[in-house]
Amino acid sequence: MKQRSVNIELLRIVSMFMVVMLHCLGQGGVIAHSHGSAYNLTWLTETFCFGAVNLFALISGYVGVTAHHRWGKVLLFWMETFFYYVLCTLAVVCFTDYSLRTVDVLHLFFPISNKAYWYMTAYFALLCFRPFVNRLIEHLSKTEFRTLLRIGFLLFASIGCLIKDAFATVSGYSFVWLLYLYFVGAYFRTYPEMRGKWLNLLLYVVLSLLAYFMKFYVIPSTGGFMGTGWGVSYTSPFIFLASLELFLFFTKLRCPDLRIVRKAASVTLPVYLIHVSPAVFSQVMKNCLVRYCRSDWRNLFVALAAAFVIYVACSLLGYAQKKLFSLLRIPALCDRLTTRRQKTAP
Repeated sequence: MKQRSVNIELLRIVSMFMVVMLHCLGQGGVIAHSHGSAYNLTWLTETFCFGAVNLFALISGYVGVTAHHRWGKVLLFWMETFFYYVLCTLAVVCFTDYSLRTVDVLHLFFPISNKAYWYMTAYFALLCFRPFVNRLIEHLSKTEFRTLLRIGFLLFASIGCLIKDAFATVSGYSFVWLLYLYFVGAYFRTYPEMRGKWLNLLLYVVLSLLAYFMKFYVIPSTGGFMGTGWGVSYTSPFIFLASLELFLFFTKLRCPDLRIVRKAASVTLPVYLIHVSPAVFSQVMKNCLVRYCRSDWRNLFVALAAAFVIYVACSLLGYAQKKLFSLLRIPALCDRLTTRRQKTAP
């Protein structure tokens, strides 16, 4: 594995931990049960982690623009999503008072189309369009590519935040936003950024602080004139640029090729699919940390500890799933099915 690939794998791990941290702070009830300086501290941490989803989409573009497209991988992505959606739902039904209606049972067979996981739905569409997007990128000059990114930033991260959802980005919870981030990640793979990595890290910190300042001080003072999207949201120009700077920092980071990094990075998707499974998220994650909150700065350590435990536990389950799928030769089956379909297509 190339040096840069290891750095990107490390970024996958960091990004997923940030996602889990976001959900511990929010869905876990830590922010809601923090007051005074503890509330400010937890929200500041939330702000620094908020670009995690953007980071994953940037990684997709950075890696995907030079990757060989396999439709078998798309099918495998669907099967993993289906596997965890069904497994987690049934586990919650068995161990809690959560019940399923007939329509819910039917939805179990369509995890992508019924938007059980918004990111999986948007990313599945991105995977389907990826080979065609890459063909477009191949034919863009550097000037055209930069123009495309500037237009996207203006529409989605500027005007779209000032005028609520003017261009259907749904505050970043959409295929449109992931596609734009894919272009951004692909651009920096094609044309590497040359600034020093420590400047990138410094700008990440500064831009995250600006996003926090915008949310709590600037936007409230405008009386609603400035959209809340300019504060802490996926499409906020400050959150977007902060996540981009952190992404660029990792692309330049030099680190040893550690097997544990590659192993941990390979199960980041299961970490997401397990703890954000609708049944788990609503029945297990919701306010799960309230009993441990003390309304002071220690709440942050409660969230950190919980995020670590959740991440490790889900990673271990993900590793077991990978072994099971390998034993059943499911990845190979997905490749054969899609290859056969391509050969028989007119």
